[in-house]
Amino acid sequence: MTYKTAALVDPETTALLPDIELGPDDILAYYHAAPVLFGHYWIQGEPIVTDRRRLSLDYSVAKGGHLTAYQWDGETELDPSKLVYVS
Repeated sequence: MTYKTAALVDPETTALLPDIELGPDDILAYYHAAPVLFGHYWIQGEPIVTDRRRLSLDYSVAKGGHLTAYQWDGETELDPSKLVYVS
């Protein structure tokens, strides 16, 4: 895994990241059945699911972005149709 493949950002930002390998001390493994939803990333643009197991819900609502939520029903992989948001 590299910085580029591990990133949970929009495609334009991903293109700017280095393709440098991450070492075992650079990442924390997550092996639970439930996906991880998190925030505090100030992502710009339209909310999208970039990874089936982890999802940032922070789309900068305080800076004119989107208030974002995920309608989780116990699935182990995130479904893009369950990502909802308002401006």
